[in-house]
Order: sequence, then C-alpha cells, then structure tokens
Amino acid sequence: MDRRLFKAYGASCARSLVVQIVVGVVALCILPAIILVSMLMPLPPELEEYRPILWAFGFVAFLGLFTVAAVAWMLWSKRQRAGQFDEAFATLGLSGSNYMLVGRQYHGQVNGRQVDIYFYRGPILDIYLASPLRTRMGVGLSSALSSAASNLLKRPALQTGHAELAQYVFYPIDERWGRELLDDPQARAAILRLLETPSSYEIRTLFFEPEALQIKANHISPGRITAEAARQWINDLLLLAELAERLPAPTVTAQPSGLARTTRTDRNRLYWIVGGVTCGFFALMMVFILVISFVMIYFMEAGG
Repeated sequence: MDRRLFKAYGASCARSLVVQIVVGVVALCILPAIILVSMLMPLPPELEEYRPILWAFGFVAFLGLFTVAAVAWMLWSKRQRAGQFDEAFATLGLSGSNYMLVGRQYHGQVNGRQVDIYFYRGPILDIYLASPLRTRMGVGLSSALSSAASNLLKRPALQTGHAELAQYVFYPIDERWGRELLDDPQARAAILRLLETPSSYEIRTLFFEPEALQIKANHISPGRITAEAARQWINDLLLLAELAERLPAPTVTAQPSGLARTTRTDRNRLYWIVGGVTCGFFALMMVFILVISFVMIYFMEAGG
C-alpha cells in the first residue's frame, strides 16, 4: 500500500510540477518581452515620462490574455468530460451539471435511494448512496501509515478473520456491527469489487456514514468512468446498503453533521464561497495594479 500511495501522490505532484514549469517558462519569456518593448519602443519626447505606464498596461494585458487562455482551456476540457460522463451516468437516470472549474456532479434517485456523484480535480470521484446506517466504518488498504494513525488515535483495526480481506483495514465504531456485516459473503464480495483498482496509482476508500455510503476513488483515470463501471459501483453500493440495513441496529451510533450532509448533497454552497473568495482575490490584484499605475501618472504629472 505504501508504495502505491507514494506512486499516486508522486504522479499527482509530477503533473502539477509540469504545469508549473510550463506556466513559469511562458511567464519568463513573455514578461521580459513586455519590459523590452516598453523600454525600446520609440515615443514622442512629450510622452517619454509615461514609459513606465506602458509597461504597467502591458503587464495587465498579459494577465488578461493568460486568463482568457486558461478559461478557454477550462471550457474545452469541461465540454469533453461532460459528454463522456453524461453518457456514463445517463443510464442511471441522474441529472448532471458543472461542478467547480472543470468538474461534474450528478444527482438523482436509483431504486428509491438518493445518489450524489462528484468528479473534481485530483482527479477524484466521490459517489454517495443514501442509507440510514446510524453508525460509521472506514475501509481502506492496509499500510504503515494506517497502522501509525491507528496507534496514534488508539483505535485498532477490526480483525475480520477473512483471508480475502487481509490487505484492507476496517475501522468501525461498533465492532459487533462491523463484524456481522463482514461475515456476510455478499458484503465481502461487494466491498472487494468497490475497492479493486485497475491502476497502481489509483487509491480507493469506502466509508459507511450515518446517512450514506461513500466510495472515494483518488487519482482515477477519467477514461475508466464508463456506463458499465458506473452501474457496477451503484449496484454494489445498493447491495451493501440493503445488507447493512438488515443487520441488528448498531449499539454504537453516530449522528450526521450539517456540514457532512451539505458536502454530500449540495456542494455548490461551499463552491460559491470558495469561488467568490478566489474571484475577489484576482479582482483586488487587478485593482491594485491599476491604482499603482494611476498613482504613478499623478506623481509624474505633478512633478512635471
């Protein structure tokens, strides 16, 4: 598991590093060009004092062109993924819409249960299926990191006694409930299918929450999100929900938080807050540049 974890995060960091290098090279090529043009461009003597302003407006123009290019790429990427994902989730009867900058989200009901799906930067895929479990259990690959976290929190993993589950760790707050669920061969088979990854870079975790089940696929390849895969994921979650609800009620229960419910059913609220802060930051940056430019003009005119 540790090797897979490092490979996954290494690949993610490598992608980010490549993007940062490309952006940095472009900036290092264009910004000096703007400075040189502003310094060497012939101007009438009466306009020579405004040469720094020429550079300032050139810099603003560069930021504008960079923003337009980024938005164009974002729209193209979003359109490509929307077509692919809409086809994958249309057979489930879910309605799709944009999520964050280049992500997608889908909501609806399958077999009378609410389903909420989010795909966003990472790439990460979150699938939620509503189920009144009233308890919690986390499932993931066994690793030195999970063992260290378990020891730190003084919460030992459940010993299942099933050989096919040996590579996974289970952390139920109600040990009796978790053990009874895992003693069911259908539940074990569904969990194994949900956590099986075709790539050594992809990492999946499964969560049993008070109001829903969640499968999270980190570093998933967008090309693997197909109609067949989507149907299998939902079917396995449906099976797990039905099996879990048949068990005797858990004696150690948990209550859902408002934030957890919003994160599952309506992330747009959180997105608009983050998006507003981001847009506000860029707006303030542009205003700052313009204010500095006008201040420079004022002092130049006053000095003249």
